[in-house]
Amino acid sequence: MEMPLVFDPEKWSPESIFEFYVREQKTAKSKGAIRTVFRISGDAVVKHVNDESEVNVMKLVLKAKIPTARLLLHVEHGIYSFVVLGYTEGRTLAEAWSSMPLEQKEFVIKTLHDYVVQLRKIKDEHSSTPGPLGPEPLVCDTFQLGYRSQGPFTTYAELTGFLNRKLNLVNRKRPSNPLGPFNEDWPLVLIHNDLNMTNIS
Repeated sequence: MEMPLVFDPEKWSPESIFEFYVREQKTAKSKGAIRTVFRISGDAVVKHVNDESEVNVMKLVLKAKIPTARLLLHVEHGIYSFVVLGYTEGRTLAEAWSSMPLEQKEFVIKTLHDYVVQLRKIKDEHSSTPGPLGPEPLVCDTFQLGYRSQGPFTTYAELTGFLNRKLNLVNRKRPSNPLGPFNEDWPLVLIHNDLNMTNIS
């Protein structure tokens, strides 16, 4: 099937997006690649998202002055959820970094710092609940909390309690130089959770 130049949401059903994604993923795996984002048209890509929270964040970030891919479509097919995002031609920061002059690298670092500051300022009605954004507390599936999903944490205190139990295990192995406990002195903030050079273009 020839790839269309422009993504037309009227021509794609949740089922056809699911089938396209599965087919592209099988093709990538047969070539030894592990990919989660696939070009669906000349101007768009399709991505599998784990839960509604990722879509919520995409919409929330529109409040900031951070250039992000346009959300063209969000569909669900059974237990699977997909987003179609605008695609911009270009190189990732990982590809471009080695050939960039020092001044440009410094500009990129300053710009990314500004984006992180903006992310931390974004608030919504769920900002006081730890974990993924949603109408109710959600399970945290992130490597920072270990290999298993944790939570959901309904309050900041529940999260710090969990972290301090883990910290106690670490401190037992370093009794002469224990780490201080987690507390709730700092506000919960929005983070990217996978901010690396391959995700920046």
